[in-house]
Amino acid sequence: MRGRAFEIREFCLHDGPGPRTTVFLQGCPLRCTWCQNPEGQAFGGGREMSVDELAADVLRTADFLKASNGGVTFSGGEPLAQADFVCEACDRLKTAGLHLAIETSGFADEATYRRVVSRMDLVLQDVKFADAEGYRRWTGVDAESIFRNLTWLKASGKPFVARVP
Repeated sequence: MRGRAFEIREFCLHDGPGPRTTVFLQGCPLRCTWCQNPEGQAFGGGREMSVDELAADVLRTADFLKASNGGVTFSGGEPLAQADFVCEACDRLKTAGLHLAIETSGFADEATYRRVVSRMDLVLQDVKFADAEGYRRWTGVDAESIFRNLTWLKASGKPFVARVP
């Protein structure tokens, strides 16, 4: 399995508990007018890599991450847009005992959202607007799937933090 990342940043402190390695995945279906990572919007950019390459990069610091109660966070772009890659990477990194988190807009079909989120220890879920019109106007997408996924997340018992960017 191969995916695309535009950056892998070590020692991040705001992407989950403890120090983290944050994997910024390429590609996002939203077009938020205030996008924090516009270099991650296009699907064709970044560096292509295999799950093995990603794991080798991340696992170099696995002992430090575990000892400091940190872990790995998948961000973007939108990590749900590369769901198969994220799932395979999570399965690989989980065997090393790493805490896994995702920063997501929640924009995906229900099956994809649940498949990815089920592998995470923590979900950092953006809630960009409380209404569908705000989503359409400022992100360019219909929020129906986002609201459905957020409702499921709240009921799932999965640890999460709702964040308003």
